[in-house]
Amino acid sequence: MIKNILRQFYYFFYDILSILRNLNNDKNFIVIIPRLIAFFIKKVFIYDKLNKCFFIQNVRNKYDILTVFEIFSYEGYRLNNLKQWKNIYEKFVFLRRENKNPLLIDCGSNIGSSSEYFSRIFKNLFCILIEPNKVSANFSRYNLYNKNYLLINKAVSFEKKTVKFNDELKDNRASKIDYYGKDIETETIDNILINNNKMTPFIIKIDIEGFEEDLFKENYEWINKFDIIFIEIHDWMIPNKSISHNFLVAMCEMMKKNFKRDVIISDENLLFIKSNIND
Repeated sequence: MIKNILRQFYYFFYDILSILRNLNNDKNFIVIIPRLIAFFIKKVFIYDKLNKCFFIQNVRNKYDILTVFEIFSYEGYRLNNLKQWKNIYEKFVFLRRENKNPLLIDCGSNIGSSSEYFSRIFKNLFCILIEPNKVSANFSRYNLYNKNYLLINKAVSFEKKTVKFNDELKDNRASKIDYYGKDIETETIDNILINNNKMTPFIIKIDIEGFEEDLFKENYEWINKFDIIFIEIHDWMIPNKSISHNFLVAMCEMMKKNFKRDVIISDENLLFIKSNIND
């Protein structure tokens, strides 16, 4: 009990310091209330420094709050601090100018905050959110100010099939494919791109709690279509299983045959950017 109270006091003052720090640095967002207050009001208030406006991310519990802080305060998906940023943004502007509708596919979209983050960095980005947790998928609608999106309540795989999905874990971020869950259908990246062929692949974000082992088993040529790839790999969570093996093989094979990429560690993610992004 005492330990928990002390922890909350620590995070309260840490969050206050983060607000002050983000006022003066080049971060894109300022989370303007500490997580302790957010827990009671079930909302996180954020200032968007790029668009000069306030917005809200709705939360259900401490895990959602942590997700929002990771995305908007720590900015694990940040791109405009990179030396490659100029070329990345020029590519986005070019696609918009040519009416090619840049596309984000958000695999493991949870409560929608990651899609909202990218939508605020890249205006008029079309987002396809893939989230197998039905409660989280439906809740994400409250967090998307960008209404230019499609929500798919399925798991993502290299093939269409039925898998077991466990969404009854205490931490809703940890919902995952395992043998103790209920049946859920899968969707493939290839099929999503075929069904949305008026969109131009630009960014794909992948955080699927270890199921990347399945996603990159076969049929991963779609990798070449995306300029930017964010992925969180989960060998730390599932040790001695080489969960990232298929992904690393797929990336190396695609880069050897087609496009070279810069590889960057970005918070908990690996970031892959086409070296010739403007070609």
